[in-house]
Amino acid sequence: MSNIDSIKEKFEEYLLLCGSSEDPERINKIKSEALLFMGFIDYFISNMGNINYDNSRLLQVLPKLIKLQNTKESYYKRSWCKHGDIGIFFTVVRKWDRIESFNDKAMSQGADSLYNDKALEESYLDTVGDLGLYGILWFAYIAEKKPELFEDFLKKNSLL
Repeated sequence: MSNIDSIKEKFEEYLLLCGSSEDPERINKIKSEALLFMGFIDYFISNMGNINYDNSRLLQVLPKLIKLQNTKESYYKRSWCKHGDIGIFFTVVRKWDRIESFNDKAMSQGADSLYNDKALEESYLDTVGDLGLYGILWFAYIAEKKPELFEDFLKKNSLL
């Protein structure tokens, strides 16, 4: 049995423990979430020892950003995509404008001002994190709404 098969088997055991036969909707939700997680495991196992530095950094921060986004979605629901691509674009632009303001200030006050402004409610790092999340969410939105485009993207980039 391969490592991936062993992990998948453990996940199936976990799924049996998490759900109850009295709540099939919960079981299906847990199973679909587990399949999403398996994509990360497949990537990790197939690239063991060959994960580039930037990808290792992504793997370190993505779980935290996903947790942050999950928390924000519980408050704001899916307001970021309420108005489709145009609304998402303007949300991204608003974050970009804020980053531009931070950078303008850094040009006049020095680069340290990017990370040291405690007077603001939303820091430079908050804004960069939000911008990154919105970019990933927009990508996932397009994948969901335009699966044929996403499929073409995967093919063109040899990701299938």
